[in-house]
Amino acid sequence: ATFTEMGDLVGQARASINLGIALSRRGDDARSQEVYESGLALSRRIHSPDLTGLAALNLGVLQMKRGAFAEADASLGEAMEGFAVLHNEPHRLAALYNQANLALETNDAERAARLYGEMCIRDSAWRAWWVKPASARRHWCGSCNRKCASGVA
Repeated sequence: ATFTEMGDLVGQARASINLGIALSRRGDDARSQEVYESGLALSRRIHSPDLTGLAALNLGVLQMKRGAFAEADASLGEAMEGFAVLHNEPHRLAALYNQANLALETNDAERAARLYGEMCIRDSAWRAWWVKPASARRHWCGSCNRKCASGVA
């Protein structure tokens, strides 16, 4: 059975993101963009900040590659927002890195330097947090649906 047949909207969103990646690697950027946009719309509909962030991040990178810089900036901004909701620092750093690359692509060296600098600060802070013992960490807990210290994210 497929995700569609099972009514699994999360599976459908994940599959759309993965299909978009495969299509982009194959060089079918137009179809990849359509699939990312479909996955993004579905991720928004099911209120999944992490999937929304992943779809928006991949879409933003593709838009940057295609020269659609304003759209890429909006997509990467949405990715940052989605990852911030869940405190997903590794993905947030990836979005920030791509925002900095976008700034370079648009000849905004001042913004690029600021964003790369922010990325280095966030990365250092995240790494300092990550080396704490698991019992001292706070994370978003899927089992109790709130921030807690019951385990590792």
